Amino acid sequence: MKTGLWIAQRFSFARKRFRVINVISAISLAGIVIGVSTLLVVMSVLNGFQKLARDLFITIDSPAQFVPINGRTIAVSDTLLQAIRALEGVGAAEPYAEGEAIMGSGDKSELIIIKGLSEAAHRRLMQQTHATHPYFTAETIAAGELLAYRTNLYPFKQVKIFSPELISLGLESLSQPYLIPMLGIPETTISSIFSLQKVFDDRYVLTSERFAQKILLLSKREYSGIDIRQKEGYSRDLFTSNLRQWLAKSPMKASWKVRTSPLRTSTSVLSPAHSAPLRSTLPLSGA
Repeated sequence: MKTGLWIAQRFSFARKRFRVINVISAISLAGIVIGVSTLLVVMSVLNGFQKLARDLFITIDSPAQFVPINGRTIAVSDTLLQAIRALEGVGAAEPYAEGEAIMGSGDKSELIIIKGLSEAAHRRLMQQTHATHPYFTAETIAAGELLAYRTNLYPFKQVKIFSPELISLGLESLSQPYLIPMLGIPETTISSIFSLQKVFDDRYVLTSERFAQKILLLSKREYSGIDIRQKEGYSRDLFTSNLRQWLAKSPMKASWKVRTSPLRTSTSVLSPAHSAPLRSTLPLSGA
C-alpha cells in the first residue's frame, strides 16, 4: 500500500469500536467531495460561457484594432497592411469602415451603425458561423434581428440609407452648388437577417467595405480602423504587446492607437435568446 493512501486511511477512519467516528468522518468526506465537485462544475460552466460570449463578440469585432486618436478615419495602404500582417502573432489584418447612418423604410427610420467588411473578413465571418450563403453582396446589406423586427425589415426589402453628414452637405449645397452631385441617397436591398448578440442585433447593419465607404462619404483609402486577429493558440497579451511596440516605432504613433476588446466585455448583456451563431435567414437569389 502506498504511503499516502495508508496515512489517509489510517487517520480518516477509527477502529471498529469507535464506529460513530467513522460515520462522522464519512459524512465530512462526502461533504468535501460534493462541495469541491460542485465548485469545479460551476467554474467550468462559467469559463465555458465566458469563452462563448467572447467568441460571439469577436465574430464581428476583432480582439484588437488600430483606430484613429482624433477624427474618424485613417488612411490605409496595401504596404501598411502587409507590414501589420507580417508582425509576430498576427493572423489577419483587415480594414473596415464603420459609422452611424440613418436607414429609412416606408414611414419608419432608424439611426443604425453600419460596418463594412472586406471580402476576406466576410469569408471569415461565414466560416466562423458556418453560413452557407453570403450575408450581403457588393451593394446589399444584412440587418440585425432586433433592428429588423423593430423596423419591419425582411429579405429583399428596399431601404434607403445615408450618413447624417449628408444633411450638412445638403445645407452647404445651398451656397455651394458643386456639392449637389454628392447628395444622392443610396438605396439598397436587405440581403439577410442575422442574430448574434443583443449589442449587434439591436443596431448593426453589415455590408461590403466599399458600399459602407460610399454611405459614410469616405474615399477609397479612408477607413475607420483595422481589425486585427491573433494567430490560433497565440497569447493574447503577447499579441497586444507586439502591436503596441510596433506602433510606438511607426510613423503613425501620433495619430493611431491600439484599441482592445476585452469581451466588450460584459457577459451580462448576453442573453440566451440571442446567443445563437450569426445566421442568414434568406439569401439573395443568385448569391
